[in-house]
Amino acid sequence: MKLRIFHGLLLLLLMSANQTFGDVYKWTDEEGKIHYGDKPPTGDPIERIEVKKPPPVYDEELEQERREKLKKLLEVYEEEREEKRVQREAEKEKWRERIKHCEEIRKELNYQETMLGRGNVVVYEQDEEGNPVEVDREKWAEQIEELRQEVKKCCDKRYISCA
Repeated sequence: MKLRIFHGLLLLLLMSANQTFGDVYKWTDEEGKIHYGDKPPTGDPIERIEVKKPPPVYDEELEQERREKLKKLLEVYEEEREEKRVQREAEKEKWRERIKHCEEIRKELNYQETMLGRGNVVVYEQDEEGNPVEVDREKWAEQIEELRQEVKKCCDKRYISCA
C-alpha cells in the first residue's frame, strides 16, 4: 500500500517537473541582500531572469544515430549467429563422416574375423606386379588386429582422433 502511494507521488512529481517554467525574478532588498523568486516584490527594483528551457527529451538526430548503431549491432549479431550455424553444420558433417567410417571399418572387421574363423578360406593380395599372392594366416591375423586398433581409436566416443 505504501509503495502505491510512493509511486503515485513520484508520478505527480515527474508530471509537474515536465511543465513549462514560469518567470524568475531577482531583486536586492534595503539591506543589500539578493533574493530570487517567481513573484516580484512590490516597490523594489527587479530584474527578470530568462530561464532556459531544458533540451527536448526526444532528439531526432540522436534517435537516428541510435537506430543506426542498433542496426549495425544487430547485423554483427546476425553474422555471428550465421558463422556459428555454419560451424555447427560442419561439426555435424564431420561427425556423420566419422560414424560412416566407423561403420565401414566395423563391417570390414566383422567380415575378416568371420572369414578367418572358417578354417578353409584362402586370402590373396596383389604383389607389386599385380599378381595374386596368398596371404598366410598370421599376416591376416595382424591385419585384423590393425582393424581392431582402428575401431578402438576411431569409434570409441572418447577418441576423436580418426580422420
